[in-house]
Amino acid sequence: MIFTLCSVLAVFECRFYTVCVFPQKPFWEFWRHPWLISHYALNFLGVLGFIFWIPEQQTAKKWLFKVLTVGGAA
Repeated sequence: MIFTLCSVLAVFECRFYTVCVFPQKPFWEFWRHPWLISHYALNFLGVLGFIFWIPEQQTAKKWLFKVLTVGGAA
């Protein structure tokens, strides 16, 4: 989902850059690709952080079975 939003942002920026004329266009022409790459990189790093929240499977199964047993959630 987050990469879809980033792609929509890229399409909007590309159309805006093509259609609009503004005085800072040469300045923006230099920074537009690093700006877009930074958005994708930050989104990737944000998603990458959730990978470290995934527990080790054996430990998670033991904890889950303990909680799901009768009287285990005390």
